[in-house]
Amino acid sequence: MTYPNQMARGDPLGSRIINETPILAHRTLAAGLMAGLTSPARPWFRLALRDFSSAENTPVKLWLDEVTRRIQVVLSQSNAYNCLHVIYEELACFGTGCMLIEDDFEDVIRCHTLTVGEYFLASTYRDEIDTLYREYVLTTGQIVERFQVAPNRKKKRKER
Repeated sequence: MTYPNQMARGDPLGSRIINETPILAHRTLAAGLMAGLTSPARPWFRLALRDFSSAENTPVKLWLDEVTRRIQVVLSQSNAYNCLHVIYEELACFGTGCMLIEDDFEDVIRCHTLTVGEYFLASTYRDEIDTLYREYVLTTGQIVERFQVAPNRKKKRKER
């Protein structure tokens, strides 16, 4: 029986490849997308408002700049850029990519990439994705670690 998110470990990869040109082209495309779209070495986005008159207000500009800076710090201190590179590899090969972003107490966010076949998508009539479905396996320890509620720190008094 095969379980979700399980694969055959130890199988030799690429033993029958005759010409590596497509593999090199795939890697080059993914690296080019990473460097051109979301390079961690330079600012690649800036927050703005649709209403240009409000955006020209100095306190609003300062606030937008500060929030932009904070988002850049969060992205650089998390695993977001590693996951973005994987997404670009998926995009180059399959034409779609999927990344989950979760809250994380240590890094603010934690990103998880999914590969094609691990998930299903559904869209609206406007072709906007509104549903993501996946199955995955966790051990009992992983479930407890992930979903445990913080213990109540107040000790109950013993009644006499």
